[in-house]
Amino acid sequence: MKFRVRSFMKEIGFKAVDDIVYGVHDGYLVSITDGNGITSMFVDLVLPSIDCEDSEKIKKIISINSKQYSILRAEVNETGALIVFASTVSSFNKLKDFFYTFLQQLRSAKIGGASICSNCGKPISSLKIISIYEHMHTCDPDCASHLVSKHIASRKRKRPNFLPGLLGALLGALVGVVPLIVLSRLDMFVLWCGIFIGLFAKGGYELFGGRNCIGKIICLPIISFIAIIPSLFYSYCYSLNEIWLGKHYVVSYDKIVELVYSYIIESGPIRTMLLTETVIAFSFAILGLLLTMRFVRKIHKEEVFIV
Repeated sequence: MKFRVRSFMKEIGFKAVDDIVYGVHDGYLVSITDGNGITSMFVDLVLPSIDCEDSEKIKKIISINSKQYSILRAEVNETGALIVFASTVSSFNKLKDFFYTFLQQLRSAKIGGASICSNCGKPISSLKIISIYEHMHTCDPDCASHLVSKHIASRKRKRPNFLPGLLGALLGALVGVVPLIVLSRLDMFVLWCGIFIGLFAKGGYELFGGRNCIGKIICLPIISFIAIIPSLFYSYCYSLNEIWLGKHYVVSYDKIVELVYSYIIESGPIRTMLLTETVIAFSFAILGLLLTMRFVRKIHKEEVFIV
């Protein structure tokens, strides 16, 4: 957590969980986050609809203050108001000033605050605070438990699967060999194109919803390796065909494939060259996989939980 956020948290007596600063001030539950280039402040509210009278009042308050406090953007919906600032020292100082001003103006406009359950809209007898996608909401205990259970059930239904990810990795690797094949036809150095095979294999795995597991770590290098071999074999066939065409020989592609295969099996230097190029291209493919890895371990955060 940034020092400026921690200092403000102490100033207003708020708490923090998963880098979200939250607390009730002047009768309103507020949560503040600072990261990924933006600083945001979310005020938990219960509104009948986005077009209701209270919603229009809140939008007007934000609009009046937007220039003075350098607000980048704001959203108002049935669950509350989100105000976004730039993640700079000067913008955070303006957020601090806006924090007090905005809550005072909400109170003056008689907008309901933390005494109402965000889920059922009824007065709260025993306050529970629930985090929903980094925004804090007030709930009564029953509603809070229901929302968490509902989220857990939904997450289980959407659980990633290894097999679709494996299919995605295969398709991604097929796309990744295209640069290698194209450049080989242009008689250019192609081994560095192995990096695309690794990148697209991993991208396909994640795009198809592959699960983070030991299978992912094993299958991605294997798929990349398997994709490289026929790609290099094709480049050998194409090069041989071009040589013969230059000498005005026309040979069927089946015959070219058969000859290249026999050269690789029978000729030690050609076999060594193919193995060397395969290792180099595979090294680039591994580099492609490593480039998309997170080198800082990301701590898993629950999207919905009771504070």
